[in-house]
Amino acid sequence: MAIVAPGGFFQNLSNHSAQLMRLASTTTPYKPRTTGSNLTSSLQAAGGVVLQSKSLGVNQQTSANMTVLVHRGKAIIEGTDNILQGDYCFINDADVTLTIATSDPTRLRVDIVYANVRDAAYAGANNDMRLLVATGNPATGTADESVLPTNSIVLAYVNVRANTTQILDSDITDRRRWLTALGGVKPIRSFEVGDPGSLNGDLRYYNGVLQGWDGPSSTWMGLNSAAVVTTKTNWFGGSQYGPSGTTPATLTTLALADPGWPYYIDAQFTLSYAVDSGSRWDFFCRDGGTAGAEICAIAGALSVTNFTGTTSYRSWYGPITGTKTLYITGERISASGNLQVDFPTRACFLNVRQVAAFPSS
Repeated sequence: MAIVAPGGFFQNLSNHSAQLMRLASTTTPYKPRTTGSNLTSSLQAAGGVVLQSKSLGVNQQTSANMTVLVHRGKAIIEGTDNILQGDYCFINDADVTLTIATSDPTRLRVDIVYANVRDAAYAGANNDMRLLVATGNPATGTADESVLPTNSIVLAYVNVRANTTQILDSDITDRRRWLTALGGVKPIRSFEVGDPGSLNGDLRYYNGVLQGWDGPSSTWMGLNSAAVVTTKTNWFGGSQYGPSGTTPATLTTLALADPGWPYYIDAQFTLSYAVDSGSRWDFFCRDGGTAGAEICAIAGALSVTNFTGTTSYRSWYGPITGTKTLYITGERISASGNLQVDFPTRACFLNVRQVAAFPSS
């Protein structure tokens, strides 16, 4: 059957099903599913928890024991028994205590707290909604979502430490996915980074950056405001560097986190230095090591025997992806004299912006 009949809704008909009601009332407002089985054929919307800080959140008890507390809240749970099943509104109006099974004596186990819907119209004989714990396997020490029944959403992972008698907040990892309206911006966590967008122009917020899904390249791209600024000062911790004849000399390093999108590095650094008479040193900001690609640099002068402040040119380096470690190096260009670098904050300053690379079309 190509058309779902009778459709929603006709004044003079009385055969409107619960399935049709779910499809009409929950699929329309929410974003479509972007991962999982039946991806191209399912008419369900992407399920998720209503965006509130404690909505169906999982915490330890006030007096920690082998139970956890699931807070009251609301969610939309996708029906996955049938491609026309629609989504279910899940409401928990009071905090619920769930029991965690006895810990393994020697090994870590990871349990999963989840919400589930059973509908006998599609499978089994039950019609209910439940909050449950899936006990993990200590032989693997990892969470296995594949064991969950159909029509489920994950709320949290619980690390059940070996031989423990209490579950603490530090053992609980929040795994709620937030419910997002059509056209809305979805706040995401690191475990969702690999999820694709629905189509070109889909929006999400991650790691302080607004991102859009670029359909032609199948990549999340930072939007116009996307930039992460990192500054490092006082490289030598209150003392001078040198005098030293080591070349190349690593003056400082700066680790840059992966912002989650292709980016350029916009960098500039300042230092105050002196060298032995007859010598010349140049200074570089390099990508990934003392022999890495040059990002920006300072052309040192010959025989700078008093501390002299100087600033590199400002770079535009990339596009690149992933994590990076920048190196500030001193490299002797002539003679054999020593290098000395002053320590005050004004003399040791590195400013880096990770600026989003934009799609070409």
